[in-house]
Amino acid sequence: MADFEIEALLQKVMGLKVTSIGKSTLDRSVQRRMKALSINNNDAYAEKLKSSALELKELIEEVVILETWFFRDREPFKAMSQFFINQWHPKHRNNIFRVLSSPCSTGEEPYSLTMTLLDSGWPADKFTVHGVDISRR
Repeated sequence: MADFEIEALLQKVMGLKVTSIGKSTLDRSVQRRMKALSINNNDAYAEKLKSSALELKELIEEVVILETWFFRDREPFKAMSQFFINQWHPKHRNNIFRVLSSPCSTGEEPYSLTMTLLDSGWPADKFTVHGVDISRR
């Protein structure tokens, strides 16, 4: 039952679907946190998670994958540029195009989005790009 509770809590708090990272990845993360706290069973750890916001943050840090790079999977950048040029901009010529990049770890993805828009010929004052990540690391 504790595994289900932990999965449900992570789904609620951060929108994590275990299938996206794999059950074994989650299990290893939970085991590392349990070892760090000298907790020997999943039920006790599930209770700790429910009562400690700090421990929940620690588990989230353990679960997230800290990777980032420029132009990660080029197709979304091409699709965004084409959408901006062909669909959004013709209908919103006087508006600012706003882009949110999440997750983005150390920021290579938002920089890639910015470079894509600039390379498409759009002036910097016609768009904004913001990056966020759940991890403090």
